[in-house]
Amino acid sequence: FKLLIKGPSDVILAKDRSFIVRTEGGKKRCGGMGDILAGVLSVNSLWDYEYGPALASRIVRLATRAGFEKEGRGLTAPSVIRELSQTVKNIESDIY
Repeated sequence: FKLLIKGPSDVILAKDRSFIVRTEGGKKRCGGMGDILAGVLSVNSLWDYEYGPALASRIVRLATRAGFEKEGRGLTAPSVIRELSQTVKNIESDIY
């Protein structure tokens, strides 16, 4: 992929196509979210270079929403990290 533009919807520009991720995230942004996204993006891009960035965006948005539902305004980056594993399991059950 060439570019990921964060916003109300994430836009991922790739060589031959683009993706828009409209998945609702949490209602709070906290320090460290960019680092979390970079890590999830790196792993997913290794697994699937074409669709990995869009999947990474979706995973982080879902994990942030799950963390916010539990922590509310007390959401921190570790809260989001704790939600990543279950979020991936939930997505896998949707796919398989």
